[in-house]
Amino acid sequence: MRDDLDYHLEVKTGIVPVHIDDDTFSLSAILMDEDFYKFMMTGRRTVDRISILTADHIIQFKICAWLNLTKKKSLGEHVNSKDLKKQKYDVFRLWAPGLLF
Repeated sequence: MRDDLDYHLEVKTGIVPVHIDDDTFSLSAILMDEDFYKFMMTGRRTVDRISILTADHIIQFKICAWLNLTKKKSLGEHVNSKDLKKQKYDVFRLWAPGLLF
């Protein structure tokens, strides 16, 4: 991570497993501060009565996730390299022409 960049990013989020029952697994809740929540809500669209988040908003969450993982790795914490790559490649896939709406 470069130290000469003029920005400060502190993301106060976390992923918390949610236990529903023994048959339901791999369900998580993402906890975020009020600013992130408001930002997310500005990117919400409804398609066929289902709320979705626009690609340009998802991209920004993916970038924050990549920055957080990169910082953890630089501090010596264990970070799965597949998770780091996934965030980066997801940004490029979402940034593909025609996907931003």
